[in-house]
Amino acid sequence: MISEGDHLIPVMVRLRIEERNEAEKIRTMHVLSARGDLAPLDGFASVNLKPEYANIAHFNKLRTVTVKAFSVFGELPSNVLKRARPVIDRINLPPGCKLEYAGEAKELSKSRIEMGRVMQISLALIALAMVIPLTAVHIFGLLFAVLLTLVLLPVLYFIFCAKLRWIK
Repeated sequence: MISEGDHLIPVMVRLRIEERNEAEKIRTMHVLSARGDLAPLDGFASVNLKPEYANIAHFNKLRTVTVKAFSVFGELPSNVLKRARPVIDRINLPPGCKLEYAGEAKELSKSRIEMGRVMQISLALIALAMVIPLTAVHIFGLLFAVLLTLVLLPVLYFIFCAKLRWIK
């Protein structure tokens, strides 16, 4: 653990494959100091070796490295991601690796898709609710107009023809 202010930061060290045969080599491992010099790890830190079972994180059955970040109070995570995304996208990943954004970015993307579907369904239902009553009124009006025309046209024809016969 490294103490930085009030925070304790856990540190994990992993040696190169050829140096992994002896755990004691971690104590004598040389690391870069703040001045840029190489110094043995046990010269400035207490090294405790603690064997434990390895825990390899998986997500959707794939090995995963999860990077988490906390933004400054009052700053939206979407603004932080907007600034960080161009830098992150420039990282060249080895073959077989992929980069996915989760958390708020994933949820926002998923909710936009869901909201689009909800809006489409809502607009269709609103249009249907407006068209069905109007269509029934229009059909009734059209039938009324056709019946009125079929009944009144012969009547009007006979009335006007009877009145207008004297003009001939």
